[in-house]
Amino acid sequence: MRVSFLLVSVFAFLPVASATPWQSAVSPDPNSPRPIDAVDTVFIEDMTWMEVRDAMKAGKDTVIVATGGIEQNGPYLVAGKHQVVLRATTEAIARKLGTALVAPIVGFVPEGNIDPPTEHMKYPSTVSVSEETYERLIAEMCACYRTHGFKHIVLIGDSGGNQTGLKNVAAELNAKWKDGKSRVHFIPEYYNYKEVKEWLESQGVKQTDEGIHDDFAITAMMMSVDPSSVRMKQRVAAKKFRINGIDLAPADKTIAWGRKIADFRADATVTAIRKAVAPQPNPDCAATNDDFPPKLSQFGWMTGSWQGKAFGGDYDEHWTPATGTIMMGVARTVRDGKTASVEVLRLEQTDSGIVLTAFLPKEGKFADGVPFKLAKFAEQEAVFENPDHDFPTRIIYRRPDDESLFARIEGMRNGKVAGVDSPLKRIKEAR
Repeated sequence: MRVSFLLVSVFAFLPVASATPWQSAVSPDPNSPRPIDAVDTVFIEDMTWMEVRDAMKAGKDTVIVATGGIEQNGPYLVAGKHQVVLRATTEAIARKLGTALVAPIVGFVPEGNIDPPTEHMKYPSTVSVSEETYERLIAEMCACYRTHGFKHIVLIGDSGGNQTGLKNVAAELNAKWKDGKSRVHFIPEYYNYKEVKEWLESQGVKQTDEGIHDDFAITAMMMSVDPSSVRMKQRVAAKKFRINGIDLAPADKTIAWGRKIADFRADATVTAIRKAVAPQPNPDCAATNDDFPPKLSQFGWMTGSWQGKAFGGDYDEHWTPATGTIMMGVARTVRDGKTASVEVLRLEQTDSGIVLTAFLPKEGKFADGVPFKLAKFAEQEAVFENPDHDFPTRIIYRRPDDESLFARIEGMRNGKVAGVDSPLKRIKEAR
């Protein structure tokens, strides 16, 4: 009894640390402002929580959940081959969509029985999980992103064994989530290595199978991300810098091929995603295959005055209602209190469809405009393209909510997909 009393007495005089700092550190105000500029990335694991929050507010309503694998890939490629490939393809997909972020890439997938080992599990480096574990992992990731507010959850797999599980998860969750808050989309079109092979052959790239778990397309995509992942330096030294009869030197040429292949796969995937997420036709504001191109009157959601941060300064756009066959707009960028650029925009109904033309001033006068033809149209979203222009080749407008307008320009720079997002808010009228 004396010992117990002594212990109680001692603890009574020990200082007690306040729980408040710890609680505030793990539970910051969800609405606290971001103190620094955001980085330009689409990978959620490379972003701060504030950057993800603000990206979503600016119109990023889609998250890509991609699965790869950890397996034997021949004598030259790292075990995380599929994750390396997915770093290239998912970035291209997200950039082209303009409304997507990429979830941490999943490497844990079924690779064979663990004991006794089958398939890839016969080789060191491989990690396998059961189909049940795989599907539960993906389902719980989807649930997280639903909680965070993503409207569209896209599932893609870079390995053949990944596809069935993703299909099952999408079907299960869509049956469970019927409130319309989130929709899960399994996109089998992403897994298109057969089409990639055929496309490469049409470009004159023909391979002779050497019987290892490797090929030119995969090696090229991996090199575009990290040449060391294919052991480039060591293969050059051993005079083995080739695959399936194709010389991988010079490296710059193979890397350029890798970017083209990733772009080819991204185009197919983006087309499938846009089809999957397209809303049901609304006769008041959406076009269908039967009435594409839409009428100019269906672009009324762009009208108004909008402002935000873009192009290194304060940016605003102003759009008039449609009059006749034309809507007019003007865009302005202000840096350090001075007007840095002014651009006149014209949205026109022509015999061949809707055309967005951008006019930039040159020597005090507005030069001939650059036309971008409407390529995609859904409810409160429009994509304009001009593949012959240097940059941008694509302009995207989207209306996330009543008080926001999201604009993006994108194209290729230095062999990589690049873009500038302009998340804008409606300018309130002075009272």
